[in-house]
Amino acid sequence: MLNSTLFNTDRFTIVRKDRPYQNAPGGGVAVLVRKHLVVSEDSVVSLVDHDAQETIWCEVRNMEGKDLLLGAIYRPPSSPVENNDRICDLLKMSEEVTRNKQLLVCGDFNYGNIMWEENRVENGSQGYGQAMHFLETINDNYWTQNITDWTHLRDDDNPSRLDLVFTRTNSEVDNIRYLAPLGRSKHAVICFTLTVDSRPKEYTSTSSKLNYHKADFDKMRDLFCQVHWEETFSNKSVNEKWSVFTEHYNRAVKVCVPSYKKNAGRFRPK
Repeated sequence: MLNSTLFNTDRFTIVRKDRPYQNAPGGGVAVLVRKHLVVSEDSVVSLVDHDAQETIWCEVRNMEGKDLLLGAIYRPPSSPVENNDRICDLLKMSEEVTRNKQLLVCGDFNYGNIMWEENRVENGSQGYGQAMHFLETINDNYWTQNITDWTHLRDDDNPSRLDLVFTRTNSEVDNIRYLAPLGRSKHAVICFTLTVDSRPKEYTSTSSKLNYHKADFDKMRDLFCQVHWEETFSNKSVNEKWSVFTEHYNRAVKVCVPSYKKNAGRFRPK
């Protein structure tokens, strides 16, 4: 267990949660915040007291009095199903209790089988069900996952993306850099700029998006099976066939794929 005096406590306030020694020696999570910023755990006590292992939450108030909810999470590769479910429950709770505040959640989640750009979990991968539950939780919160490159590389393993950074919009994190690991760690040091704006966002535009993750593909398949394709395509050119197909496809999507409106952003960048 590291003593807090090893850090520069004259410059930083340290919020930490150590791993119980009976689980394994050492380990835990910590957040270091510069002294000129106000840090509080009291306003997010429901998150702080949650029974998910190795998670820490605090609110950081900027110079203009606006609060940022900051969460740091470590999910071990051997994390039991019960703890995985608690983490998902905790993420849902963090969204519910702080919807009017800016949010930043970072950590090593050890879900290397999630294909974030494709919004899916690698088929047949180990821990598929738990990874899918986690991905569904992020989708239900409408959060943005900002890390786009590999963050973990071991000599005998393929590179993987284990370390993640979540915000509510895609306009808050910028200038992401992946630096060399510290000491014997195999994880990259991730540096980025977080845009914090004291002015409330003016909601001037929204965009409607299709949530294929929650689509009813069985129903869509049934709709396609009801079409007599050979008869439908008979005596038609390729372009005409394509036009007919897209018409049927769009009808099926309208019926089977839910949509949602997502705000362009909660914070206007400076």
